[in-house]
Parts: sequence; C-alpha cells; structure tokens
Amino acid sequence: MATISEVAKRAGVSVATISRVLNNSPLVTEATKEHVRNIIEELDYHPNVVARSLRSSKSRLLLALVPNISNPFHAEIVHGTNRVVHAHDYNLLLCETNGLREREDAFFSMLKQKIVDGILAIDPGVSVDNLREYGAKYPIVQCCEHKEGIDLPYVGVDDEKGAYSAVSHLIATGCRRIAMANASGSFGFARLRRAGYLRALQEHGIDFDPDLLLQYEFGVDSGADIAARLLALSEPIDGVFLDYDVIAVDAQRALIDAGVKVPEDIAIVGFDGSDMTLICTPRLTTIAQPAYQIGMKAAAMLFAVLEGEALKERNVTLDFELKVRQSPR
Repeated sequence: MATISEVAKRAGVSVATISRVLNNSPLVTEATKEHVRNIIEELDYHPNVVARSLRSSKSRLLLALVPNISNPFHAEIVHGTNRVVHAHDYNLLLCETNGLREREDAFFSMLKQKIVDGILAIDPGVSVDNLREYGAKYPIVQCCEHKEGIDLPYVGVDDEKGAYSAVSHLIATGCRRIAMANASGSFGFARLRRAGYLRALQEHGIDFDPDLLLQYEFGVDSGADIAARLLALSEPIDGVFLDYDVIAVDAQRALIDAGVKVPEDIAIVGFDGSDMTLICTPRLTTIAQPAYQIGMKAAAMLFAVLEGEALKERNVTLDFELKVRQSPR
C-alpha cells in the first residue's frame, strides 16, 4: 500500500500539500487538487483515518439521528447530507431511535466521548433536554423540526403555510367537510400543520368540527387506524389532509380496500413529497419538501459550526411545492 510520502513524490509536491488536498484546503488551487487526486487514485492511496483523527482531535465522523430509516423522506434527507459530508472527507453514522429515549441518550453521549464531532437531528421526537444540554457544548443542527426555546441552527419549510396550501387546495376542488390526521405528542411540525389546517378552514368560511381532527401515534397500523376512524364518523367527509405521507399512503390504501373511491368519495392530500406518493394508486397529491436540499443545507451549516464560522442565518426556511396528482378531485 502506498504511503503519503510516495504520493507526494509522484505528484511532485510536499507532504503538507497532500494533507491540505485531503482536507480540501482553500490554500491549494483546484488544478493542484485535481492532479493530486489523480495520483492518489493511481496509487490506490488510503489515508490512515485513525492517525488523522488523533492528530486533529477530531473523529471526522458525524451522526444523523432519525426515528426510522425505512421512511423514504428521511432517507432522502440523509442522501443530501451524505453529499456534503463526503465532500469534506468525513463519514456519516446513521442512527435510528425508534422513539426510544435510552437509545437517543446513548447516541448523544457519543459527542461527549468524542466518537462523533457533531449531530444532525432529523428525528422530530428528539428530546428538548438533550438538545439543550448537548447543544450548549457541541455542534448540532436541527432538520424539519424546530424545538421551541432551543437556540440551535435549523433548516426546514414553513409547515403552517404548507398545511394551509394543502387544505386550501382541497377546498378549491369542492371539498367542504375536511378532516385532518394530525401527529400527536410534542412535535412542533404537527402543531404548525394543525394551525395551517384551521386557518384554511377559517379563511374559506368553513366551520371547524373538532370531530374531524384525528390525532394519531406513529406505528405500523397508524394509517389503517385513521382510515377506520374516518369511516366511523357519523357524517361522511369529502376530503382529508394527512400531515405525514407515510400515514397518508397507508390510510388511502385502507380506505380503498374498504370500498371508498379516491378521489370521487374522499379527496386526499399528504405532506412531505416522498417517492412513495408516486407509486401508490391513485398517486398522492402532497406538499413536497425539498428533502435532498434540506440535507445538504443542514450538513453545510453543521460544518460551518464545526469550523467556527458565524452563520449568516441560523433558521433557514426553504420553499415547498404543492404536487398535484390524482388523489384530489
């Protein structure tokens, strides 16, 4: 296996220059970087990550905290994150909590043990206590969930405005008795999306019926349970906004299995824009978040914090898009 000295000799530069290229230093020209990288590939050189970590006192490892890796929306955020992480010659450790506080605590403690240099908190259920305690000492960036009272960098979309757009679209298609499936618990995104639902009803002159606001807990059968509760209502609905695509797709399937015609009987809109909305039948109309861009931006912000830079914006709001497909009228 080639050594860094052999790479430097073949490239005709110093060992220090090779090190700067490996760390993507701005002190090296792009032409030199390309030349050195070609030599590295030619000699199949692999830097000693452990040695570099000891010298720099950094692990060169970041942690992405997600509730469940099976959610395609979270997977797309991680995909965008990875692009930036790898460009900085770092690696990303993907950790799922499954809603278990003890697992979350163990992952956060990796900061204290210097196993990881920073955390991307993609899990909306992450505890305020951990964010407050570790955020005061270590680099942490929040994705898609901004906990109230926590002054940490954040990137996401305007959840209230997105929900307002979703419900307004249902109203524009002729729906008047519109239910909402709303995540329960301490999720900030759920409170904001609920506020958007209520604002849309109010501004369009539709009275709010509390029986139509159905809260759910995340689980394997959450969507099916929502469908059953919708069908059990004393007066039928003609539209429903579900604030999470995973729940929306499952609820739509359960409604169709029960004989409901979508969108003729019930029009449906979800929230997130994950790929699963394209492969269900009918294809789901949704508020699409730019998940890949959210991941890239969050990672870029985390590296800025790691490098001691002052962030121009600590709270970044990206644009969402209403993707109109087949599930509304």
